[in-house]
Amino acid sequence: EPWSSLERLNKERDLVGIYISAHPLDDYAVILQDVCNTQVMDLKDIERLDNSDITLGGMVTAVRKGVGKNGRPYGFVTIEDYSGAFEISLFGQDWATWSSYMDEGNTLYITGKCQPRQWKENQKEFKIGKIEFLADVQDSLIESITISIELSRLNNDLILSLTDEINASPGTADLYFQIVDPLGQMNVTLLSKTKKVSVKKDLISFIQSKQGLSYKIN
Repeated sequence: EPWSSLERLNKERDLVGIYISAHPLDDYAVILQDVCNTQVMDLKDIERLDNSDITLGGMVTAVRKGVGKNGRPYGFVTIEDYSGAFEISLFGQDWATWSSYMDEGNTLYITGKCQPRQWKENQKEFKIGKIEFLADVQDSLIESITISIELSRLNNDLILSLTDEINASPGTADLYFQIVDPLGQMNVTLLSKTKKVSVKKDLISFIQSKQGLSYKIN
C-alpha cells in the first residue's frame, strides 16, 4: 500500500535527518504562524513567559511514560513545530487528563499559562489548560481574513485567478479585501457578502506567490 503523507515524511526524516518534500504541519501553517502567540522553542526560555497566556501548536513526535515510586503515572512528551522541538513533562493528574492526546503523529493546539511550580514557586512551568486537535479547530480559530491588494497590481488576470482560489476554498471565515494605493497613501476595505472561505495552505500559498498581495488574519 502507498505510504500516507505522514509516513513518507517521517521516513524522509529518519533517512536524512530532515523533511524534504514537505512538513507534516504545512496544512496548519497559518494557525502556527498567525494565530498562535508562542513557538515551541520559546518554552526553553520559560522565565521570559512568566504569567503569560500561551497558545501554541505542534505535532507529537515522541512519548516516554512510566509510573513513579509513589505509584502515580507520568509522561514526557516531545512537541515539534517549525521552530524546533521541546519536551513537556506531565505528572499525576495532568498526565491522566491529557495522555489520551499524546500519541506520536497527533497534531495539537494547546493553550495554557506560564506559572510558578506548585512546590517550587521560584521555578516556572508551562501549565496546560486545554488541548484540541488542530484538524478540529483550524476553521473556528480563524474568524476572518483580509486580503490586501496594491492598486497598481490590480488587473483582470489577478481578479480571475484570485476568484478561482476563493471558489476552491469554501468555508466559514469572513472575507475582506483591502485595496491599497501606496502612492496616494489611501485604501478602502470591502467585505464580501457572498463568499466565506476556509483559510488553508493553498489559499495562503497563492497569496504569498503574487506580488502586491498580502494578508492579515482576524
